[in-house]
Amino acid sequence: ENIVSLVNPYISDIQEVIIYKDAPELFTIGETIVTWIVTDASGNHSVSTQTVSIIDTTIPDFTVPEDLTIEATSLEATFVEIGQAQANDITGISSIANNAPETFPLGSTVVSWSATDNYGNTVADDQTITVVDTTAPTIIAEQDIVVEAVDPIMNHIELNTPDAADNVGIESIVNDSSDSFSIGSTVVTWTVTDTYGNNSQATQVVTVVDTTAPEVSIPSDIVAEAVGISNNSVELGIATAVDIMGVVSISNNAPGFYPIGETTITWTAIDLAGNSATATQTVTIVDTTAPSISAPDSVTVEATSVSSNTVELSNPISSDLIDIPIISNNAPGFYPIGETTITW
Repeated sequence: ENIVSLVNPYISDIQEVIIYKDAPELFTIGETIVTWIVTDASGNHSVSTQTVSIIDTTIPDFTVPEDLTIEATSLEATFVEIGQAQANDITGISSIANNAPETFPLGSTVVSWSATDNYGNTVADDQTITVVDTTAPTIIAEQDIVVEAVDPIMNHIELNTPDAADNVGIESIVNDSSDSFSIGSTVVTWTVTDTYGNNSQATQVVTVVDTTAPEVSIPSDIVAEAVGISNNSVELGIATAVDIMGVVSISNNAPGFYPIGETTITWTAIDLAGNSATATQTVTIVDTTAPSISAPDSVTVEATSVSSNTVELSNPISSDLIDIPIISNNAPGFYPIGETTITW
């Protein structure tokens, strides 16, 4: 309700007058006709009207929600609770509106608010909604792997790309490994970067091991003629071995001297990783040399009968490098008259 102070109209009369008006104490918005009546002491009166117009040209009091900064949930469509604007007006508010989209893209979006009162006065203000991406992507590293070495430093290993996810999209997934891995453990750091430069890291351990024994090549088996029962010496030859890591040592358990018969020699090669390989070589000492023998001198004796003569034979002289020869002959028990050949 509106209070209006009305000014008395100009009056001219020779007598005192009484002024009357039908104005209300409070005026409503719009036009109100006020009737003025002036009466003098003789009862003469005059009437005049006055129009009082109450208008509303004042915009409403208007408060929009505060500017907001919201973390993105996707690249193009983030839902945001923007709040509610408040408006007050003496005539009442007919509408409060805005042009906010249903979802907001990354970046800043200006939301225009307006409030209109019941008499068409409109006020406007802006609210800025900023959708940002400060959330790092997620990354799940591949499991650690162990592979067999094929070279001390040039082991080519194909690494699987880990899984990664982000609300706004993945820009790149890279790692800091070289093309080749050396023997041992290497920590590979994976880095995933999203469209707005946020990144996360995860590590994977690649272990290259050498569990492969060296390849060893040994001399051929040997067959040698004995020069004694147990003091035979033999040149075994040279064993060789190859390994990706390199061979530390090649050794064998050969004795200094060999007895007659077979002796098994075990060769052992050890690489830098401690892997070992063995192979065996057989050394056979044989005695194929016949003993020497010198028969006794031929003998002539006088017969004592036609066919029953006995003769005392001397022993032959014999020798051998290895053992004592067994001496035998085919002499008969009795000798006839004439020559008999004895084989020793």
